[in-house]
Amino acid sequence: MYSSIIVPLDGSVFGEYALPLALNIARRAEISLDVVHVNVTLAPLYAERRPNLEIPNEKVSRRHAQKYLDDVVTHVKSLVSVKAHGTMLEGGVTETLQSFTEDRPDSLVVMTTHGRGPVSRFWLGSVTDQFVRVTPAPLLLVHPGDGKPALGSAPTLPHILIPLDGSLLSEEVLEPAIALGKLMNADYTLLRVVEPLYFVGQGALGDAPIAIDPGWLKEEEEVAKSYLERVANRLRERRLRVVTRVRDAASVANAILDEAHAEGLSCLAVSTHGRRGLVRMALGSVADKLIRGGTLPTLLFRPHTS
Repeated sequence: MYSSIIVPLDGSVFGEYALPLALNIARRAEISLDVVHVNVTLAPLYAERRPNLEIPNEKVSRRHAQKYLDDVVTHVKSLVSVKAHGTMLEGGVTETLQSFTEDRPDSLVVMTTHGRGPVSRFWLGSVTDQFVRVTPAPLLLVHPGDGKPALGSAPTLPHILIPLDGSLLSEEVLEPAIALGKLMNADYTLLRVVEPLYFVGQGALGDAPIAIDPGWLKEEEEVAKSYLERVANRLRERRLRVVTRVRDAASVANAILDEAHAEGLSCLAVSTHGRRGLVRMALGSVADKLIRGGTLPTLLFRPHTS
């Protein structure tokens, strides 16, 4: 079970789209909500030329940020009965958030995948990529909508899709996903994508990829089904509702997105390291496609053994 919910905000409406889901999770789990803002200081840029100067705008920026945090917390408390407080941090965004979450490894970080403002690349860019690599806490990414978020709403996650690749590392997302799913009384679908192997052969129009023997693919499908059922049975012993799915696809990310959209699922849960198709899941092209190409909240977890 999570000990608290951490919501990093950048002061934008887009960033606040993480709040409704974070609030509902905190309410259901009866845990505290920590709204965090990293104040990016400008002073180091001028330190060499004017080492004893504190830029006036620094004070104004910090004061406005603190008021913003106080207003958000006050509004949150007026809507939902949760323990909420705001935390102002100083420094580089990635390093500061890393340090903050390292002290709270049992917390769940919930944040929006896009943002604007002084840290416009934070939510889905180089800083986020770095943060995903280093945070020990599970990270739930939420896609923003149009207009202002309805903070009084209570979005749920009734069905969680968990792609696995057959490795123990990929399975390490199971416990964070179950902790989240239990709060929502969720169902679970375990998915494994079997990638057909190709070799380059000579065709009528020159070299072209040619699929290998379909018999091999069928055998791989049976191995995948057996593996998923073993994992599913462990979860069913804990009285969880679990189904399994195997798909053939050349693109792991596209197969996952197709499955998520076709089945009307409500959340993805993925380990950030694994073998084969998931090795780049949250740190490269596959995760990038899942986050940018999908609309579902996505739970990312970096295995502590990786």
